[in-house]
Amino acid sequence: MVCSHLPMQYYAARHSFATIAANDVGIPIYVLNEMLCHVTPGMHITQLYIKKDYRVINEANERVLGFVFREAL
Repeated sequence: MVCSHLPMQYYAARHSFATIAANDVGIPIYVLNEMLCHVTPGMHITQLYIKKDYRVINEANERVLGFVFREAL
């Protein structure tokens, strides 16, 4: 299914919307779950829609490494 005003397939649009909402705008996953009308407990389907954002993990790794190597000097 293609929206007449968007050159994008329906589910591609939903995946992009979910990723932007969660990773760039900061919408909590439980709110996004409701926005997408998902009814499965545990939000497993919603998590599949969102591209994994590793920024928080990368920043945490940098902070730990910075602390360890700064302390070692």
